[in-house]
Amino acid sequence: MKPGKPFLFARTQRGQAMGSLPGNPLSAASGLHEFILPAPRQMSGRSPEICRPPPSARLQSTIRNKPGCQRHRLAALAWTSSGPELAPTDSYHTTDLAAGARADGTIIVPPSEPELAAGAFVDFRPWRPWP
Repeated sequence: MKPGKPFLFARTQRGQAMGSLPGNPLSAASGLHEFILPAPRQMSGRSPEICRPPPSARLQSTIRNKPGCQRHRLAALAWTSSGPELAPTDSYHTTDLAAGARADGTIIVPPSEPELAAGAFVDFRPWRPWP
């Protein structure tokens, strides 16, 4: 997963869950929303769909991808007359706080996809409550 490495989620010898996030802010935000926040819900017996709801929205512009690992592309969410739409936000590094501030979450780009076409519905991980 990029960004998001290095990441750790483990259990101690006493069975307590613990997680560790990367030091770069955008990597930490991706790991937090992808793994850490859903974990207590899943450990309490909730289904994966409730633990990490998969909202989707229409992509405003094409995203090109280097296949190989799941990528999380920053995106700004806009509500239009046809529903929610996502505009990819350029980011120059995982320490780019200005790009993170412009984003409302990340678009999930599957590892096998060389491109996500404009107009396609894509999975989105919101960083704020989804309406």
